[in-house]
Amino acid sequence: DAVVVEMESAGHLQRFSGALLRFKKLRRGLSSFGLFFLLVGYTAAGGKIFQALEHTNEIQVYSELKAELQKQRSEFIRFVVNSSDPLEQSLESHLKSYEEGLQRALGSGISLRDVEPPYRWNYIQAVFFASTVLTTIGYGNMAPLTLSGRLFCIFFALIGIPMTLTVIAELGKPFATLVTQLLKRVIPTSRAAAFQSKSETIGGKVLIIVAAISILGLYTAVGGALFSNWENWEFFEAFYFCFITMTTIGFGDLVPVRTEYMLLCTMYIMVGLALTSTIIELVRRQYAQSWARMKELSLRLQDLSGPLAETLKRLGEQGNVDSNLLKELKDLRKAINMTRGQEDASSDVFYLTVMYEDPPLPPFHWLQGVRPWGQLFHLWKDIPFIDGPS
Repeated sequence: DAVVVEMESAGHLQRFSGALLRFKKLRRGLSSFGLFFLLVGYTAAGGKIFQALEHTNEIQVYSELKAELQKQRSEFIRFVVNSSDPLEQSLESHLKSYEEGLQRALGSGISLRDVEPPYRWNYIQAVFFASTVLTTIGYGNMAPLTLSGRLFCIFFALIGIPMTLTVIAELGKPFATLVTQLLKRVIPTSRAAAFQSKSETIGGKVLIIVAAISILGLYTAVGGALFSNWENWEFFEAFYFCFITMTTIGFGDLVPVRTEYMLLCTMYIMVGLALTSTIIELVRRQYAQSWARMKELSLRLQDLSGPLAETLKRLGEQGNVDSNLLKELKDLRKAINMTRGQEDASSDVFYLTVMYEDPPLPPFHWLQGVRPWGQLFHLWKDIPFIDGPS
């Protein structure tokens, strides 16, 4: 009876642990979604505040510039029609004044042909601007001009950028899982169990990097097709825009202007940033793991090089050193040099290969394996009459 009670207690404990684990996963998922919707609300509110701070000033500036442009245009036409002064000099002066007014108007997006004022700070454009602030893309086609707008932009970015980076990191986790699952599907079923060990090999690393970059290229190509349709761009222009945007370079030479697609554009950029950051992290992790393994191999070689060198020294003193063995030892030295640098090479291994080198190496060649003289030797060996190491 005691055994049965103990087994039932263990079963209840196991079920409780499983339920607790599922609850933690659910809470983590709800937390991620909650943070995402918080960012959406923060961006929407930021866009509304930017519009309130900048739109009134934009209307005033637009009215002043348009009135000035119309005045200069009328004066220029009146001068051309009624002038009795020497034409060339006066015409150049009036034309220059008119061109300056045109330049200021064009810089603010004003055109005399516009039936409706081309206001930039409508709500949709303001939300898109807020998203470019939070993602640090910053196209440069829009910027706050008022003091209050610039102050708000500073505080908005200080709070919102860390939140955005957190959301992007959370969105990136499913993409990392997606890459792993795709690789498991690509690898034949008979090798699926060995995927973990396969991913640790050079071929596995290359496969992961190629798969990640392929997914990024596919997503960018889909964006290129969408934006070429939305903005009437050439496909390569749209592809280029997507890449420049998702890597947060944001030159600003191409910027979406169709307000009806602006929210979709914002969502595409957010998902693309998560995908890009995940892929960059996957590639960085592979390089970091490779470097860590190289350092580990270097330490193991260093541990082996001392005893091995002592043994070979004793054999050399007895005249029993095989030339092939010396060649392998030189390869060992090169491996150490590649992983830890020339100055970190094992002095014992280097000294042994120098002693039994055929033909003999230049004088003081053994200093290459001793700090700090190794660095001095690397400079000295470049002199033409001194042969450097093979």
